[in-house]
Amino acid sequence: MDQGVPTAGRFGVDPAAGVETLTGVGPRIRERLAKLGLGTVRDLAEHLPRDYLDWSRVTGFGDLRIGEEATVECLVERTRVRPTRRRNLKIVEAVVSDSSGGRATAIWFNQAWLADRLVPGTRLLAHGQLAPGNTFKVDQHELARDGGGLHTVGLVPLYRASEEISTVRIRELTEQALPLARWFPYPLPAALRDGAGAPLRADAILAAHRPRALSDVEAGRRRLAFEELLLLQLGFLRRRRAREEDAVAPALGEEGELVRRYREKLPFRLTPEQDAAIAEIG
Repeated sequence: MDQGVPTAGRFGVDPAAGVETLTGVGPRIRERLAKLGLGTVRDLAEHLPRDYLDWSRVTGFGDLRIGEEATVECLVERTRVRPTRRRNLKIVEAVVSDSSGGRATAIWFNQAWLADRLVPGTRLLAHGQLAPGNTFKVDQHELARDGGGLHTVGLVPLYRASEEISTVRIRELTEQALPLARWFPYPLPAALRDGAGAPLRADAILAAHRPRALSDVEAGRRRLAFEELLLLQLGFLRRRRAREEDAVAPALGEEGELVRRYREKLPFRLTPEQDAAIAEIG
């Protein structure tokens, strides 16, 4: 199987294809994803964001006031790691510039490993606050992709992650899984979906992962919640019907020789009403 091409089933991509079929997922990443319950392409596509960062407005350093929170697209000019009086705390400082020529010193606390990635010429989105001394305290950031494009601007999804695999890495892998969602099975019959005015399942998943506005998130989640509740109700109904069928006693069938002999032994003849009652019980 070629890396990056999930197994094709009868109707298209197999939603049960393992995450290792995605580009960049080896045994180590697969193990880390498994700890989050993400073993298949479908698991990854249905791993909805837990929250969103609003990076809808990209600005320049020169437009910011002290204490103002913002997102700035900038270019790294130089980087250094600065020790502090606290032995275990180090500060990464990067002199960065925006497209208008504005400059600031972006700082990250206790993330010394970032210095190796913030080489001169690296483009990034930095989200944080402007502090005195023309410093920009970075809360979240996005580095440019290898192909040159930045990951995202707008509503940035945050995923349930772990110390071993970050929300950014999960987002990168989810980007590969999302185009495959249109081949996932649809539990809702078309007539029911159309009658409820519900969007396609793939569209609801996409809206939750890549919303243009928070209203898209709400619409997508409502559609998926409706489906989940419907399937839950159908499961309850199936179990109830199975219990009711198990509780019904089997029919006695036609009268046999023993019943005929019993009737003959009676000192009286049964009335039509009594015969009807016996037949109903049988």
